[in-house]
Amino acid sequence: LTGHARTLADALVAFASVGGGERVEEAWGRALQAAQQRGVSQPHGEWATLARSVAHACAHHPAARALVAADPILNNAPKMLYMSGGQMGCPIVFRGPNGAAAGVGAQHSQCFAAWYMSIPGLKVLAPYDAEDARGLLKAAIRDPDPVVFLENELMYGESFPVSNEALSTDYVAPIGKALVMKPGTDVTLVSFSKMVGFCKKAADELAKEGIEAEVINLRSLRPLDRDAIAASVRKTNRIVVVEEGWPQAGVGAEIATMVMEDAFDHLDAPVERITGVDVPMPYAANLEKAALPQVEDIVRVAKRVCYK
Repeated sequence: LTGHARTLADALVAFASVGGGERVEEAWGRALQAAQQRGVSQPHGEWATLARSVAHACAHHPAARALVAADPILNNAPKMLYMSGGQMGCPIVFRGPNGAAAGVGAQHSQCFAAWYMSIPGLKVLAPYDAEDARGLLKAAIRDPDPVVFLENELMYGESFPVSNEALSTDYVAPIGKALVMKPGTDVTLVSFSKMVGFCKKAADELAKEGIEAEVINLRSLRPLDRDAIAASVRKTNRIVVVEEGWPQAGVGAEIATMVMEDAFDHLDAPVERITGVDVPMPYAANLEKAALPQVEDIVRVAKRVCYK
């Protein structure tokens, strides 16, 4: 945000009760300085903060804000261009944590990716590694439409190698394009955010048993890269979709339908999906682990579709 803000003299950064200690305050200070002080610190009123950010975005001041109130995200920003007859867009980025955390209970540990990606007018991004986060956030800020930027907070403490290309000030990741993290020929593993790492670990375990899994990092959930998914299925003839969210009307359900529409004749096994258990997230650590996909679950299901 700090590096990109220098190119956005008209950007507004809205936040409520930053807190988090001196290092967090210092980071926000650098970002606001780079954005020519166009920062607004507001009381911790979630709906009012987002509603104000949407209003600023409609006046052509790109805004970035956390995912803290549903109505402005789902009912205001994505419909503005349509309801104004194309006269007024809403270039805004709603960014914040999504997916399972650790030990924070049912209300703070859940995945709303499928909910957001079902809304016409929104673009929905879910980075996995550092290059995703850097490139996709820059793309989101530059995009003329409202973008929901979903980050798994457990990934904040992870380190990843970053290429020289991604470190370039000109680097921007394309919205709507999936990324093949590991090529393979026997089964396709499709996921996003934190679960991409689990799929990569599962692919390493499957390779020990002679199964070459292709791992696809979706990165963009809306628009979804149908072509990349279908192309992989035509090569491997099998697909397993992995997500932390609930099964009913989930990301995996959408992708399963897409595969049936785009690559049904190439399937040698039913489409499989691995999801979180259909319950509110338990607080106890052992139950929390049981409620979420694990690497061994991905290995087991991938072997099943390969009939091994």
